[in-house]
Amino acid sequence: MTTRTLPDDVLLKVLEYATVLSVHNVNNWKSMTQLTAVCARWRYLGLPLLCRTAILVYDVSSETWQTNVRFIQAFGDARWVKRVVLKSNSDLVPDGLMEHFGTDVTPWVSARALRIIFEPQPTSPTLNNPIDTAELHNEDRIAALAGTVVKCMPNVTRMHVVGANASSGSHAFVNAVSRAYANQYVLFEGSLSALAPTPTLSSTLTALSVDFNCSGTLLPHICSESLRYLHMTEVPSDDIWQKFGCADLADTDIWFNDLERLTLVYQTKGADRSPIINSEIDVQIHLPQLRQLSVENCPADSPLLRAKTSSMLKYVHITDRSGKIEPAAMVSGQSIDTLAITTYSSQTTSESFCQATNRIFGASCKAKATSLTLGLSSQLPNAEHVNWPQLRKLSIFAETPSDT
Repeated sequence: MTTRTLPDDVLLKVLEYATVLSVHNVNNWKSMTQLTAVCARWRYLGLPLLCRTAILVYDVSSETWQTNVRFIQAFGDARWVKRVVLKSNSDLVPDGLMEHFGTDVTPWVSARALRIIFEPQPTSPTLNNPIDTAELHNEDRIAALAGTVVKCMPNVTRMHVVGANASSGSHAFVNAVSRAYANQYVLFEGSLSALAPTPTLSSTLTALSVDFNCSGTLLPHICSESLRYLHMTEVPSDDIWQKFGCADLADTDIWFNDLERLTLVYQTKGADRSPIINSEIDVQIHLPQLRQLSVENCPADSPLLRAKTSSMLKYVHITDRSGKIEPAAMVSGQSIDTLAITTYSSQTTSESFCQATNRIFGASCKAKATSLTLGLSSQLPNAEHVNWPQLRKLSIFAETPSDT
């Protein structure tokens, strides 16, 4: 059997698998161009796949760009470009970007995804012919670069940012690009600083994944009604809920009408949890479509514990170091498919912990699959104090005590 007998859709899958592995590496991508030289049929099917991702990688040691943009211009079609990867091993926005996104480049109107990666190496060499640092940080220069990128890709709806330190030119660049696309986001992944100081993320946003690598006050107001996926890590304070809603920051009822998956990882007790907005506002969170909930280190006074859910909720995973596991209270008595609790605490022998787990895994528990994982730094709960008739799986492992 030869590839000539393979249907187009099968061969297309083979070529797609081969080309997707080379997305972030220009050298790997170049090796994939040999596939188009096999025969006319392979070229016809493979060329659009090769041109689906435009790659621009800057190497600070050689001060050169590695890119496939010229190949796409010469042999492909600008309409084939669906996503763009912009990567640098420096935390400065290098020169030469204009040459690849210049006025002579046909706009990639079909591009919907933009991935920006700044990964400076610990021992990154300095530029051989460095430009004045002030020039590299020049606001007009950075704004012009960002404007050119946006002009070349006017229809981006998904943006993923890696790196971009707050004190570097890369941060200002990412910030400018982020603001330009703020009203058309469907998905954003990256650091919180990349969003600041965007005043509002639009009602088109359906997926948001952010890491609080800076002050929580920088979180822009987010229209929650369209969100389907929300993932936040290193959350500094539960007052972030007042940043969600429609338009009114004083709104006490926050509706996530379409949210299906919610993942929150709060900072541990050693971090600053000072309020970022008025903590006296009593917020009520509504999650009518929530299906999956994962929460770690949730504060005891979190409005999330009073959130209104529905029978749509099927999977809940609670992780906590305090031994209080408060978030489990919000699903007590609900008919969910999976309830998993993981706790790393020296409080597992306390009366409050035993009472809490007795309520959760007691006779009223309606979850089909239940599990409790104990990371113990001291000893097991007293068997006389626990009553877990609905617990299906218990896992225990030793944990070294930590300050967090």
